[in-house]
Amino acid sequence: MIQALLGLVASLALWSLLRRGLQPGAGLRGVGVALLAGGGVLLLARQPGLAAVAAALGAALLARARRGGRRGRASTVRTATLEMMLDHDSGAMEGRVLRGAFAGRMLSDLTLEQLLTLAAEIDAGETQTLSLLHAWLDRAHPDWRDAQDAAPPASGATSGAMTRAQALEILGLREGADDGAVEAAWRRLMKRVHPDVGGSEALVAQVTAARDRLLR
Repeated sequence: MIQALLGLVASLALWSLLRRGLQPGAGLRGVGVALLAGGGVLLLARQPGLAAVAAALGAALLARARRGGRRGRASTVRTATLEMMLDHDSGAMEGRVLRGAFAGRMLSDLTLEQLLTLAAEIDAGETQTLSLLHAWLDRAHPDWRDAQDAAPPASGATSGAMTRAQALEILGLREGADDGAVEAAWRRLMKRVHPDVGGSEALVAQVTAARDRLLR
């Protein structure tokens, strides 16, 4: 009797959760099939009432998946810096930068170098934002951590290869910024990209190369 009541409560809780949060699609169909199978098991366990509840839930979810699976549902997670969208059907992920030097840009339009710069600009307290960005990097650039650690230190050649536009973008500046603004931007970023605060030598080299490009 107690097990039956617990099962009923769990089923009702699941139904409530599905009504609030799950979208139609493959995940919804999977839950529906699982509930139908669970109904069969409950029937064999001589719990016809609970079996009926599970079967009804399963049938409703499968019907909902058939009705909504074609509409291309998506989930959106928004933080102060990023807005991430996940397509339920394809599993594709996309993101938009909401503030900073890359505000308005889509993550898919940024190079790996720019994405690492964006990561360096995000405050360490924005743990959710960093987790989302790292998830994007893991999908789009699976070897990004190796590339970050393997990047060579800044040098005259590296600095010369960087364009002025790239240097301005890395430091979050606009054309016309004077030397004082360049130095201030460099100091601000160095506080975030230094290895002592969780950054890397690669990011230090990148930010320093941008400063040198603008000051020469």
